[in-house]
Amino acid sequence: MQYLTALLENNLLIDARLIISTGYESDQFDEQVIEKFLMLLKKVDGIFALSNPIAAVALVKLKKTWSKNIRRN
Repeated sequence: MQYLTALLENNLLIDARLIISTGYESDQFDEQVIEKFLMLLKKVDGIFALSNPIAAVALVKLKKTWSKNIRRN
């Protein structure tokens, strides 16, 4: 179980960095990365996501992106 959690946390960090580094405000934002990131977030304990600064920053940026996209449509 610890191995699985460590693996998920590692993937979560990699995806969070991808999200942060991808021009998240542009239309070129990779939705597959977002989906994978959110799937991993659901698998990892929510407390980890909130206590992890990289994941927290990525979540804030995702929420901003989504609210901008919703307003555009």
